[in-house]
Amino acid sequence: MTRSKITLLTTVVLALSAGVVVGRVLDRIPVVRQADHRSPSWLDDQLNLNSEQRQQIDAIWADVRLKISKSYEKRHELDNQRTDSVTRLLTADQKVAYDKLIADYRNQRAQVDKDRLALLHDANERSRALLTDSQRQTWDVISKGEHERRGPRGAATQKSTSMSAGIGGPGDHS
Repeated sequence: MTRSKITLLTTVVLALSAGVVVGRVLDRIPVVRQADHRSPSWLDDQLNLNSEQRQQIDAIWADVRLKISKSYEKRHELDNQRTDSVTRLLTADQKVAYDKLIADYRNQRAQVDKDRLALLHDANERSRALLTDSQRQTWDVISKGEHERRGPRGAATQKSTSMSAGIGGPGDHS
């Protein structure tokens, strides 16, 4: 086999492998469920939220759910852009360009992950600010338990969960 055929085959295999990895990751993203407002949530019970606090916290997390969803859409767009670019890299001379493309992709994706984590942290802080001292102490205990149960969270192991909504919540406070 010639060098260009080997490079082409390697590029195609890498592109297909990336697609498989993305598919597997997307399968693991939890389904976002709407909170049931007809009955008090577990979080309401734990923190004894008043109606105003519950509405404000629900509003915070509804906004975050939308932004988190958009961040996953952006990640998916970046994956598609990378795959399309890789499939167009057919010559050995483009190996340098391929390496740069992958590095740029990783930097962009890291920034999307960082932005998502910042959204979660901000929403937690804003939620905590609405609570009384006693509620905040309970929130922190819940957060610590959730953190210990799931382990440290980073961009590669991010799993979005919530007490009532499927994303975020006191377990994300860190």
